Amino acid sequence: MKSIEELSDRMPELTVLSADFPCQEVGVFTMHRSVDLVAFGREIGLQPAAHNAAGDLLWDVKAQAAAAPGVPRSHTADEFVWHTDASFEEPPPRYFMLQVLHGDRRGGGQQKFLPLSALIEGLSEDDRNVLSSTLYPWKVPLEFQKDSKQKDLPVIFDGEDDCRDNIRYRHECIQQGELSTEQKLALLGLDRVIRSTPSIRHMPQAGELILVDNWRALHARDNILDPERHLQRVRFNT
Repeated sequence: MKSIEELSDRMPELTVLSADFPCQEVGVFTMHRSVDLVAFGREIGLQPAAHNAAGDLLWDVKAQAAAAPGVPRSHTADEFVWHTDASFEEPPPRYFMLQVLHGDRRGGGQQKFLPLSALIEGLSEDDRNVLSSTLYPWKVPLEFQKDSKQKDLPVIFDGEDDCRDNIRYRHECIQQGELSTEQKLALLGLDRVIRSTPSIRHMPQAGELILVDNWRALHARDNILDPERHLQRVRFNT
C-alpha cells in the first residue's frame, strides 16, 4: 500500500496545500504540471481504475450548457456537496488525480476538503459502531454502473496497512427509505460532525495537478460560475 507521503517523495516539486491542521491528515497535494494522468499515475506506481463497465479511465469534469435532469452531478454547474469518490464501490479507489485544463475565471468552483480522521474522532461510539457494522444500501449512478445498480456496504470500512476506519460518503446515493432507525440516526450524527469540522479551501488553477487520497479526504465543490471551467479526472488503486 503506497501512502500519499510515499508518492510525494517521488515528486519533489509537489506542494502541500496550506491548512490549519496537518496536511498529512487530509491527504491532498498539488503541483503545477501538465501530464497524461493515466501515464503519470503508472509512473509513480498507481494503477488506473475504470469508472464504468466499458473500462473508461478518463472523466471530464465540465458543466454542460443546459444540463438535463439525470446528468452526472459533475456535469452541472451546481454545488457538489460533501462526498468521497466512488463511495458505492468495494473498496472505493484509493486515489484520484485532477488535471485543471481551464480554471474558473469568475471565482466559482472552489474545492473544499475535510480530514476523514477528524470525522471519525468526532463521532459518538454508538454512531461509529452502527456506521461500521451495518450495511447501508447504495444506489450506483447510471454513469458509474459496472455489475449492479445497488450495493450494500458499511459507511465506515477498513482499508489496508496505513488506513483503518475510513469513510465512504455520498448522501444522495444512500437509499434513505431502506434504512433502519438506528442507521438514520447514525447518519445524522455523521452529518452533524461534517458540518462542524473546519475545512480547507482551494481554487484550482489552470495547469495544476491535484492528487487526493480518497481514503483520507472528504471533498466538495462550490457552484461553477465560468462555463469554460474544465478538469479531467482519473481514479487509481495501489
